[in-house]
Amino acid sequence: MGNERASATAARQFLLIQLFGIVFFAATIPLSAVLAERGRRATLIWVTVGDRRVRTRARADACRRAIGGATLAMVVGLSLMGLTYGPLGTALSELFPTAVRYTGSSLTFNLAGIFGASLGAVRSRPTSRRLTACSTSVTT
Repeated sequence: MGNERASATAARQFLLIQLFGIVFFAATIPLSAVLAERGRRATLIWVTVGDRRVRTRARADACRRAIGGATLAMVVGLSLMGLTYGPLGTALSELFPTAVRYTGSSLTFNLAGIFGASLGAVRSRPTSRRLTACSTSVTT
């Protein structure tokens, strides 16, 4: 019974952290659109490189500081994710000729979401059973 109560409390705390992080996600989408006006490809490349570097650091902080570190990791991760959304639609549509532009960008975006999200979850499932989040290596 005590384990279930602790688990429910942790789940509520994590939900509040996520809700706080979503505000930063939403705020960075318009910012990324402004940055993308200076160059979509450059913006996506720099955000992706920054995402990898900052997430590695934020994840280590989350493991050391509990709630404060987890909040920082969520804010940073969701902010960087928001920075990819502004230029993403235009960058995807530029890959296709005008006749199939909407179909191509739509399929690309949806398939990337399906395969990107599902393969990561499938890959992490066996690891999550035997290791904690702080003991696994960063794979994203």
